[in-house]
Amino acid sequence: MEFMTKCLEKANSSSHKSIVFPAMGTGQLGYPRDQVAAMMYQTVLDYDRKAAGTQITKVKFVCYGGDPNTVKVYQTNF
Repeated sequence: MEFMTKCLEKANSSSHKSIVFPAMGTGQLGYPRDQVAAMMYQTVLDYDRKAAGTQITKVKFVCYGGDPNTVKVYQTNF
């Protein structure tokens, strides 16, 4: 998820300490919730490992409350 990595890089270079990502593609696009969640989480872990000295200390994932299935996937897995 290259766009997430770019967002993390931009946030870090701007001295932000936190960033929030929506649960992308899990609504009308219908991407598999569990796969999207795993890919997003792995992207953050990969960035953290590669970006020595990153200032980002908090990453949040936001889910639409009206989609309980997506909320459940993110709560259960992370």
